[in-house]
Amino acid sequence: MVEITLQQTPNQSFSFDIDGKTYDVTLRTTETTIADISIDNELAIIGMRVMPYRPIIPYEYLTMGGGNLFFITKNGEHLNYEEFGISQYLVYLTPPEVEFLNAY
Repeated sequence: MVEITLQQTPNQSFSFDIDGKTYDVTLRTTETTIADISIDNELAIIGMRVMPYRPIIPYEYLTMGGGNLFFITKNGEHLNYEEFGISQYLVYLTPPEVEFLNAY
């Protein structure tokens, strides 16, 4: 599991390389948090509502052979960008970790 650093801003875009893949992530906050994710320049999801402790990419075939992203929050709280890096974290789980947890 690898923590992905987030800013405490309602809308943000960032990229990171892990497990031989490049992830481009956009997070937008309205009444909820919405994610768009591309993996190696291929769109995986767009406009997906993000929930804590649930895989952000909902189906294994959309991960393109990579791992998955999850939000971890204190006591399962709803996402609040003001708590990013304090009590709420975005983490990347490798494919073996996702498989072990059966997290799809």
